[in-house]
Amino acid sequence: GSDILAAIIIAESTKLDILDISENRYSLVGTVIGKMKTNNKLTAINLSAIGGHYAEMGGLVYHPFDIHKMKPLVDKCRHLTDIILFGSKLTHEAITYFCKHAPPTLLRVNLARERAYNDDIRELTQSCPHLQYLNITETSVAYQDIINIVLAWRRTMINLSLPHRLGFVLTLRSRAPNLPLISQFQTLIQEIERLQYLH
Repeated sequence: GSDILAAIIIAESTKLDILDISENRYSLVGTVIGKMKTNNKLTAINLSAIGGHYAEMGGLVYHPFDIHKMKPLVDKCRHLTDIILFGSKLTHEAITYFCKHAPPTLLRVNLARERAYNDDIRELTQSCPHLQYLNITETSVAYQDIINIVLAWRRTMINLSLPHRLGFVLTLRSRAPNLPLISQFQTLIQEIERLQYLH
């Protein structure tokens, strides 16, 4: 159907609370973000798997989710509590902008499979002080930055998904595990008062 018509319906739906446009055409997502009204009432957005390669005019065209889409999205949606950006092929500039300027109302963030780094997560700890859920699996966040996550969200975090490779760093799958390192990690994680799920 028409991207513009869909975007107008979304923009004019003043009571719209949740928007799921995951696995959609990049052109539709861009049009929807462009037509969104400033300071809309959206509290949850799912943008998973929207960037990447698409077949167009007999070939593959690459559309990353870049700063030109991220900036208006973040600037217009200041009431968000939930956002899913899993596998959206965000450019690093887009991730950096999101983490630095994310609305302080955010409680749940899924950045799995994105190129987020330690500096980005540090920015997120400043912009979103009340986070309860964070998924950073398959990102480039290193073991050393877990302490920033613990310090920032030790009183709020309930569900935390860390990068898979941390299991290798912690020697969890080794026949000769590094017990002092595992114990240090355990002590660190136990500082998170409300944590119920650790992946």
